[in-house]
Amino acid sequence: MKSLALHRWALLCLASPAMVLNASAESPRNAGESRVPQKQEPRAEVDLPKLRQQLADQIERSDQALLVETSPEKIQRLDERRGQLLQLLDEVDRRIQVGAASRSAPLSKALEKTYSDYYKRLRERIEVAFDSSLAGKDSLVGAGWMHLSISADGRIEDLHVSASSGNTGLNEHFLRVVRQLEPFEAFPPEIRARIDHIVIDTPFRSVGKKSP
Repeated sequence: MKSLALHRWALLCLASPAMVLNASAESPRNAGESRVPQKQEPRAEVDLPKLRQQLADQIERSDQALLVETSPEKIQRLDERRGQLLQLLDEVDRRIQVGAASRSAPLSKALEKTYSDYYKRLRERIEVAFDSSLAGKDSLVGAGWMHLSISADGRIEDLHVSASSGNTGLNEHFLRVVRQLEPFEAFPPEIRARIDHIVIDTPFRSVGKKSP
């Protein structure tokens, strides 16, 4: 399947060079075969924007499938798949923004982790709030994308639906939920010293109440 191939390719692209080299070194064709050390070619730089678009396309297709699927087993598999794609998307977004912040001076590994942890907390807070807000709102069905920019003090700089769900009520509901979360957690001091805003482009979807 194309989606599975993309998933494996994305994981390989985002793996550290050491991880890739170790994996190749530990898998000889024959266990007893002696190996001549091979010169490792430098890895080509990953086109992160292109990879991000491919992941976004996969998430969009997954969300559209969830809107019409009624089998509990298939819904579970689609949800699991969506979760994996979102994790990859988070990592790509983090690398894109860390890369932008590193143009003047590289970020340390500790600072990258601080940024990554903060980014995950933001996204998870939005997802939890949105999911819990859908109780009893079975008419809000659709899938779209949101663009959010947050300043260092946790205030919203920009918030809009970048790709409509096709359901105006759902679009407005999602934006209202996000606005109610303001102010978000302020940037950690070490992040604030290097980054003045963080951008989150994230999918949202509501499948309504499924018939048994």
